[in-house]
Amino acid sequence: MFEARGKIIKNQRLSDRIFILTIDCEVVAKNANPGQFVMLSPPKITNLTLRRPFSLYNVIDDKQLSILLKVAGKGTQLLSTLTPEIELSLHGPLGNGFPLPNPSKKLLIVAGGVGAAPFYFFAHKLKNNHIKPIFLLGGKTKNEIPFYEDFKKIFDSIFITTEDGTIGKKGMITDYLNDFIEDDILIYASGPIPMLKKIALIAEKNDLDWFLSLESYMACGVGACLSCVVPAKNEQQKYLRCCKDGPIFSGKQIAWERYDC
Repeated sequence: MFEARGKIIKNQRLSDRIFILTIDCEVVAKNANPGQFVMLSPPKITNLTLRRPFSLYNVIDDKQLSILLKVAGKGTQLLSTLTPEIELSLHGPLGNGFPLPNPSKKLLIVAGGVGAAPFYFFAHKLKNNHIKPIFLLGGKTKNEIPFYEDFKKIFDSIFITTEDGTIGKKGMITDYLNDFIEDDILIYASGPIPMLKKIALIAEKNDLDWFLSLESYMACGVGACLSCVVPAKNEQQKYLRCCKDGPIFSGKQIAWERYDC
């Protein structure tokens, strides 16, 4: 991991609350793997001190990186207003990455809302390894998943749902998940905890292996502050640190019955 300075190249607004922030930072970009994240520090001109964690949405030519940003508070609101040439402090790449599946495995990727962020970067790696997954993307409305066009360009097979029916099938993505379940299929998932809990039940019922990217509140990103712990199945360990032990976990590592949402 590196402490680095990065310069904003572009801040693209996709909808009212969704943005793609592209940053020039070669030392982080060229060392990044799909599934990892960075901690961004707001510019010094503000009184916001805590770094914010973001999954890597994409890496461009090993020189630039992009993050998918959803405005949810003061920090993300500020980042959504930043313009090109402004410098940010970056810490990363952090955490582990997605394990590359065996090409012989049938792969199902399930994403909810901005939880889809790490899968765009991952999709490029899968394509380079001739792996063609089925991609399921769900959101509350079309405006919550405005990046779906990016995914349609990279995934050969994509299925979209929205709770209000503004695009794709109407309903939640987990309402349709059983339609895609086959024997020995491998699932990768990321999104809200209630969605992941439903996937856990389906995976357990069908004795399937699955991996997930977990989001959690983080203050340090390196495992020191313990603000991002999640309950572990292992009774000896009790908890896992989302930033240090993850953010990519086997679904079987998590004690879902103790996971509040």
